[in-house]
Amino acid sequence: MYSYCNFFMVARLLDSQILSQIDSPKPGLENMTLDESMLDRIPAGITAMLRVYRWSQPTLSLGHFQTMPEGNVAPWSNLPRVTRKTGGGAIVHHHEITYCIAIASSSLASKKGHHEKLYRAVHDSIVDALRGLGWNAQLSENCTCNINSGIGRSPFLCFDRRSPVDVVIDGKKIVGSAQRRTSQGLIQHGSILLRSSVHAPHLPGILDIDRFNSLEKSKVSLRENAFPDAEPVKAKDATPSCLESQLNEEWCVEIVNRGLFLALS
Repeated sequence: MYSYCNFFMVARLLDSQILSQIDSPKPGLENMTLDESMLDRIPAGITAMLRVYRWSQPTLSLGHFQTMPEGNVAPWSNLPRVTRKTGGGAIVHHHEITYCIAIASSSLASKKGHHEKLYRAVHDSIVDALRGLGWNAQLSENCTCNINSGIGRSPFLCFDRRSPVDVVIDGKKIVGSAQRRTSQGLIQHGSILLRSSVHAPHLPGILDIDRFNSLEKSKVSLRENAFPDAEPVKAKDATPSCLESQLNEEWCVEIVNRGLFLALS
């Protein structure tokens, strides 16, 4: 049924079931076609689907309501382009991991007024995982880094913008998400920036940012609260040589699923 997938699994929490998929890298148009069809493809008995993937070539995805600026000469201006069904700013998909969540209309999490719970649950899970690996990650609302909070047009690129629930490390945005609600349910796109791209060299990724040697030991993590029996991830377990291989698609599925479970509970 899912022959295009390298991997899929079903996880269960109470009455909610999540179908998680890891796809091989694909061109932009194919990625967007698959994402846009996810609400049509949610099998009976499944509450939500999660698709995690990379892109087969550097690609610029525009938010649903964006158009390319005239006369643009930025390094990303000549990249292949697609338009997402979700909103937000443009993203240079190069050294990053993309996720797409589709939640059926039968779930309360897809209803109007519940969208921020999904943002927060997923992003809190990412924050907790990155702090466990030694990075000073937090939500943008908890730092003084809202660079476009004044009056004026928002920056064109997503990672030049700030919203309260963006994930930042030392003030630098490394995760952004956007949503779209339809009669069939809700879709949320997210991008996890791993390294800087030559097509947007001013935007650092997670692996470009120094980790803190220690974090607050007194703070109880989201992981410990939500999964008390789980083995915690400790910063000392990760060395610089293995971090890049550790932050992969399987890691993304695990971390995003934790937040998705909380949003559906």
